[in-house]
Amino acid sequence: GITRLYQTMSECINTLLQPVAQKPSLCLESGSVGLLLPIHIAAIFTVSYETLRSLLEAYPDAASIKCDLKNIRTFIPDHSIPLELHDRLSTDFPKWEIQRIDTDPNSEMTQDILDTTYGTKNGMRRSDLMYAFFPDVLPFRKEANRIRRLEQRIRNEVLNCEADGKFVLSAAGEIFWIWLCEFENAMDDSDNYVGSVKRII
Repeated sequence: GITRLYQTMSECINTLLQPVAQKPSLCLESGSVGLLLPIHIAAIFTVSYETLRSLLEAYPDAASIKCDLKNIRTFIPDHSIPLELHDRLSTDFPKWEIQRIDTDPNSEMTQDILDTTYGTKNGMRRSDLMYAFFPDVLPFRKEANRIRRLEQRIRNEVLNCEADGKFVLSAAGEIFWIWLCEFENAMDDSDNYVGSVKRII
């Protein structure tokens, strides 16, 4: 069925993008027509969490770049950043990924389940990961649940740093934390993330 076809496409594209993520210069390649970076393709086809993170860490600015399809007729929404492509066309937790760990798809996605799914420690939802690399974008920065999840992510990272004796945030955590602290809206003084900063520290 369509789920199996999409899974196969996702796994094939993931295989192709894994070596690309190891060479930052390749993450800048836009393809033969228009502007469609590897991170755009990764967002559309739900590549593995690890590959997605590697692409973003290799070229962080890619999270803010809109695709340009040059009027090609396609299902892909033109002039969209990777996060927008993901949220319109993909999912944080594909059906086949959840089935691998025998989890009820209707159950709440806890941190333990998420890390088991991704094989990570303090992993993030795919959409949150892309958002953390480019947080100053509406309407996503107004999503209270998303902001709270990322607040918790930073707290978890800090706790791990204290336990390990290594005080270094992940690339995503560092970018998001700096943005939280520095964000200002010149048109609206009440539009800030002081509350988030206080909850974290």
